Amino acid sequence: MLQILLSPKQFFELCAGSEPSLKKPAVIILLISIFTGFSGYLVGEITGRMLSGFMEGLQLITAISTSITSFLAVWIMWLVAAVVLMIMVKILKGTGSFKRYAEIAGYGMLPQLIGAIISTGLAWWYLPKIQVSPIKGTDPIQIQAHMTDFMKNPLMQEYTILSTILSIIFLLWAANIAAIGVEKCCGLSAKQSIIAVGLPVALYFIYSLYTVSTLIGWL
Repeated sequence: MLQILLSPKQFFELCAGSEPSLKKPAVIILLISIFTGFSGYLVGEITGRMLSGFMEGLQLITAISTSITSFLAVWIMWLVAAVVLMIMVKILKGTGSFKRYAEIAGYGMLPQLIGAIISTGLAWWYLPKIQVSPIKGTDPIQIQAHMTDFMKNPLMQEYTILSTILSIIFLLWAANIAAIGVEKCCGLSAKQSIIAVGLPVALYFIYSLYTVSTLIGWL
């Protein structure tokens, strides 16, 4: 696995000479989803504390449901990444099966496993320290105001900003690995491979930055 991070060109040259396999990529995705699920539980727990006034036990329900959703989201993200990669490579007249694209996308997400581990540590460090009060009443305006105050909490803002920075760093690293994989396995030039991977990543980056800026009140 370290070869993916340290010598991705050599790694994908070996992959290109063999049949695609999803066993190791699936292990990477599983590990990412486990850490992401734990972070989701912590986020859901603090959200549940705010919603606990509506129903008894809602805090635990919210924490568990958020954890499960976060776990599954990683697998969905892998599938979406493989589909988008396939579309981009086909547009650029590249070659390869869907299994190959899923393999490249899975291996490419290895840096995000490191990011998921660090993000889980950040969630464990920051989120339990954030003090929240249960939402009282069902007025949508009051609920929105409560959520806005929560997102503007200094600890929450610091956690969100650090998580976003980490996400960007490891996403760029992952994109670089995936681009090398496309170049070595899909018959595209280095420039075409960068376009195939970089364009969707750039759009996702812009969307994520806008979403985070909106949540913490920068926009």
